[in-house]
Amino acid sequence: MRIPMLPACALGSAAIALLTGATANLTSVSSIAVSPTMVSRSSRATPLVGFPGWMNRRVYSAALPRVYDYASLLNRWHPMRSPQVRPPKSKSRVGEYFYGCDFDADSCGVYYLGGALVSTITNLTYPQGVAVDDKHQVYVVNSGAYQVLIYAPGGSPLVSTLSSPGNEPAFAAVSKTLLAVSDLNSSSGRANVAVYRNRSNGATPSYYLTDPNAIEGESVAFDSKGNCYWSYNARTSSKFGNIDEFRGCKQGAKPINLGITTQFAGGIAFDAEDNLWYTDQRAGTLNVCVSGSGCFVDLTGFGDPITLSWDGSDVMYVMDATAGIYQVNVLGDPFEVAPIPESALPIGVAVDASAATE
Repeated sequence: MRIPMLPACALGSAAIALLTGATANLTSVSSIAVSPTMVSRSSRATPLVGFPGWMNRRVYSAALPRVYDYASLLNRWHPMRSPQVRPPKSKSRVGEYFYGCDFDADSCGVYYLGGALVSTITNLTYPQGVAVDDKHQVYVVNSGAYQVLIYAPGGSPLVSTLSSPGNEPAFAAVSKTLLAVSDLNSSSGRANVAVYRNRSNGATPSYYLTDPNAIEGESVAFDSKGNCYWSYNARTSSKFGNIDEFRGCKQGAKPINLGITTQFAGGIAFDAEDNLWYTDQRAGTLNVCVSGSGCFVDLTGFGDPITLSWDGSDVMYVMDATAGIYQVNVLGDPFEVAPIPESALPIGVAVDASAATE
């Protein structure tokens, strides 16, 4: 059973430069085409100390992302911001929610986008990842029971139960046609990505994707083209954490290593412009790979940033196992939107992005 870490970019030959300054020798070319630029904190201008406010996303993508010291910002501007209550705009509207799963509490919270708790999905067994599809259905990876549970919009009722025989499922991502589930490990002794074409009750994986170097699967994500990406910890790596791409997420797709390495693999997610965001659990950082610019540290100071979810507009939700759920504005102030009790162990987070952009 997975116990999350507690406190303690050169992509393919078309490539992103590594955050740490070490460039990998790669033979494959990733779908993420960015220039080979190496940017580290020491080579940058003085980090921003004020908040520039909301900016057009295209302007943001063309510019170098900021480097904030997350803990300092939080303490200086928002020691603790109370959750905002933003109820749905009408009784008929669905999807104005995000979801957070707690491994120790055997439950997942359903929250309004502003942070107020609406309800709780209970009777789970060590839930980890959670995802939402374009129909607002909620996918909970019920790891302790080796299942993926699919719920109606808002987290109730239960619609169907998918089986994951011989694997330990952890995190999930959904495209229009596929469900991809990252397995921590399997009976074969290899971590992999289980892909489901069929999501009806009792369905099992249609096929598996893997990397022979993987020993522990972490997060999984789709880009807008239907390629799936997998973060995992490797058997032999100076940096341990890696990210692979599987073209089309098709059966038999070979892993394309992106050359992104971390101290410990964490969450991955794509924003509306297909910029890749990822966390390093051990380093406590949120990072972004911007097309045409390279990979950068966006925020530092997290305790254990496990998973990410983009709201489809301007906000990244970060699940920190040591603190709770944070909202990080594209070029604004991050703040804690859903604190957790000390006894909890939060892991998964997902936003209903289709509603956030309606």
